[in-house]
Amino acid sequence: MKVRESSRSSLFLLELMISIVFFALAAAGCVQVFAKAHMLSREAGRLDMAVSVAQSLAEEYSGSRTEDDRRYYDELGNVCGEEDGIYLAEIAQTEEAGMNQIHITVMDVKTQDTLYTLQTASYFPDGTGGRNE
Repeated sequence: MKVRESSRSSLFLLELMISIVFFALAAAGCVQVFAKAHMLSREAGRLDMAVSVAQSLAEEYSGSRTEDDRRYYDELGNVCGEEDGIYLAEIAQTEEAGMNQIHITVMDVKTQDTLYTLQTASYFPDGTGGRNE
């Protein structure tokens, strides 16, 4: 009789251990999914900020021809100094046949990765390129 009780409790213990291993593996999978979701959310936030900065600059520079520029932005998209900057926007302009070509590149200051690039153009029918002559 004692042999049967021992074998039943051994089977129960083995089944319990298998269940614990299964739930541990499932929990590890869930943690990986949440970590990946967090990373994707951060990347989407960075890209969203870069697009917003580039669009804002394109609207600002499309009306007139000015010199090339570099601007630094903080995490909220506000213009700041180089020491506080998280994003760097570089604006390059060229003029071709009355068209003011604007090329905007937004980069991450720390990694120097290009987050977003935007090209746009403005037409100036008088040929002045938006300059007051």
